[in-house]
Amino acid sequence: MAEIVAHHGLFKNTNLHVDDTGGTGRPVVLIHGWPLSGEAFKNQVPALQSAGYRVITYDRRGFGRSDKPMTGYTYDTLTEDLQALLEELDLRT
Repeated sequence: MAEIVAHHGLFKNTNLHVDDTGGTGRPVVLIHGWPLSGEAFKNQVPALQSAGYRVITYDRRGFGRSDKPMTGYTYDTLTEDLQALLEELDLRT
């Protein structure tokens, strides 16, 4: 479990809660919908991890244990949050 800080948009320091199983397997990032959180995948994570994957879930801004700013919920901002997560965890390849 970790916190990643998204450095963009109106709220340059938005904390995103991330759960990462770690490991050397190919990464799978699970992205929840509205109004859920990364907890929505609690039953899928063990199966994916057992299959050899590194599994990452996160709470999108405004949900779960991530920050809940008053604004900043555009598709561009949500995409930038995901980009920050991918870069912070070095999953760009």
